[in-house]
Formats: sequence, C-alpha cells, structure tokens
Amino acid sequence: MSGFLPQAVGLLPKWQLVVSSLAVFNTIQNFLTLSLTKRIYNKEPHNVTALQSRTFAIWTLTSAILRFYCAYHVNEKVVYDLTMWTYVLAFGHFTSEFLIYRTAGLGPGLLSPVIVAMYLFVLHCIASALGVAGMYLTQARSSETFKLVR
Repeated sequence: MSGFLPQAVGLLPKWQLVVSSLAVFNTIQNFLTLSLTKRIYNKEPHNVTALQSRTFAIWTLTSAILRFYCAYHVNEKVVYDLTMWTYVLAFGHFTSEFLIYRTAGLGPGLLSPVIVAMYLFVLHCIASALGVAGMYLTQARSSETFKLVR
C-alpha cells in the first residue's frame, strides 16, 4: 500500500491524493444525479440542470486529474502552480455563487470546498512569504523544507 502513496516529503502530496479521490467521487455523482449538486446551489435548485451538472463534472474531473498528478509530482513548479490555481478558481466560484449570485447557501455542500480551498491557499501564501515553498519546489530533497504543512 505504501508504494501507491506519493513519496514526496510532507503531507501535501498525500492531501492532494485524498482531495483528488474525493473529486472523482464528486465527478461520478454529478454524472449520475442532480441531488448533491442541488444541495450546493440550494437557494436556486431549479437552476441545477443535467447540462450544468455534467459541465461541473468535467471541471471537477479536470481538477482531480491535476491534483492527482500533483500528488506524485509536487516538486515540479508548473504542476504545483497549476494545482494551486484549481483551488483559487474553486474558491472564487463557490464564494461568488454565495455572495454575488446568491444561488448557494451556507451548508456542507458549500463550506467543504471553500474551507479546503482557503486552507491550502493560506498555507501556500504563508510558505511563499517564508520562502519555504520556493525552496521545496527547487530543492525538493531536504526534509526540512516543507515543515509548515506537515
């Protein structure tokens, strides 16, 4: 089993694997049913259509693929940066649906992706401010470089 887990230092690669796996589940459910998606956009569930759900599924699958790849290639700056952008985009989408478009209400369907995206973005900003993320991405061999997310 340990051979399947990402071998890079720290918890970030393993976290990416977990989030990616959950996104695959979310992709499947978006193809099969509208019920869970309607829980996210619970202020206007009539706007959740099969087409919108399938589009959301493809976006989620794209994010899952990037996050899965990052779990095993976290030391590659381009992969890391693109993966972090998936969280920024998710945060922006869900926050705008709540604050601007008013289609999403507070609840587990909305809070879960917002908290995950915000948590990773804050850790990324702290690591970048401390110069830790850059060291991690360029040196990638030192076990001391990414202590922040362990």
